[in-house]
Amino acid sequence: MTNLQRGYTPNELISWTPPKIDWVIKYLLAPQNKMLIYGQSETMKSWLTYHLGFQAANGKPFLGFKTSINPTLIVQSEIPQPMVRDRLINYMSGNKITTNLMWIYTDLYIKLDKPWGISPVEAELRRTLAKILIIDPMFNTFSGKLTDDYEVRLYQDRINMLIKDFGCSVVIVHHMRKPQIVDGIQLAQTDTDIFGTSMWKNWFDSMLQVDLIEATTEKTELNVKVTKSRHSPVLLPNPVALSINRRTLEFTVNNINEGCSGTT
Repeated sequence: MTNLQRGYTPNELISWTPPKIDWVIKYLLAPQNKMLIYGQSETMKSWLTYHLGFQAANGKPFLGFKTSINPTLIVQSEIPQPMVRDRLINYMSGNKITTNLMWIYTDLYIKLDKPWGISPVEAELRRTLAKILIIDPMFNTFSGKLTDDYEVRLYQDRINMLIKDFGCSVVIVHHMRKPQIVDGIQLAQTDTDIFGTSMWKNWFDSMLQVDLIEATTEKTELNVKVTKSRHSPVLLPNPVALSINRRTLEFTVNNINEGCSGTT
């Protein structure tokens, strides 16, 4: 069997040798899969995307999970480019790291469910040969209603075409609904509290929920929960305790510095 463009019997499939899965993030993100990073505002989600880009470019662990070296394209639609530059200067200085395998494309009015919006991303994927595409945040790149199944499907189809055409994995940053408070007590939130239709949850292969534990002038303490890992063959550790030094922007995972110093 050379491809899977027709139906095969069970015996034919068993006799077929599939290509080895070279995990982008081991047990979290496989090639041509989709991952969601979501949480309330002010939970350092955009910083997580920079961290992922640098770690993947250098083959360093991300939140304790092994990565393979992959070029990364970040589509940033919320933070202006001068501020992105300042953030990168601080992160790279604090972590003593650099890379030429990560690109940040900034456009504060880009709509990926429109042909004119998806076109520059296609051009950047073609130019950079990136194998990880990070979209931050989802709502800024979507012109429709996040709660409308038809409009959501149009957006998802565009992203699916990018995956098919460029063989990339996709990571999308999104927000949760505002927490509910009953009798003065904030109810715990789950993956069903993603803002928008349930089609979002069903579409992603893996999902990371970011919860704020404590924020001070010195550091931000977060819990990162794996709320979905469709293709993982093992039970993943949960939650991951993440501490970010506000001065150096070093990431400490379960009391271990991720050791992201490197260059590619």
